[in-house]
Amino acid sequence: MDAVRWRGMDDSKPHRRFYSDGRGIWYIDRFWKLAEGLPVEDLEIEKVRELDEVCWFSERWGKRPTCRAVIEHCQRILAADMSYPVILSPDGGVLDGIHRIAKAMAQGERTVKAVRIKEMPPPDEVLSPDDPRYDAQPPTGS
Repeated sequence: MDAVRWRGMDDSKPHRRFYSDGRGIWYIDRFWKLAEGLPVEDLEIEKVRELDEVCWFSERWGKRPTCRAVIEHCQRILAADMSYPVILSPDGGVLDGIHRIAKAMAQGERTVKAVRIKEMPPPDEVLSPDDPRYDAQPPTGS
């Protein structure tokens, strides 16, 4: 498979979207840099465990599944740029690209393009146990 080059990702205005395992926060723009040049693989959509987890909504993070919030995610799914592969953690968790996976699934695709980083970098922020966003039992594999 071809290696990916992350074109169009404007470093002067980095996204502040993030991934969290309940103990740390990683900003997604860091994963884009780690993904550059990695080989692209086909990811079977049916094997994506996040499809059966609550990813976008959480009382802990102040994100409730209101109709407006669901519509906003539908808009993000429809606008998802399929030219960029999904970024996976070393254990196969989705770090960036769940909206792309949702779009592919809605369109009847069975696979999406993905890259897998070799090791997780240190988090950008470490959550203290007294932080309300802290999860004493992070997801399996994190």
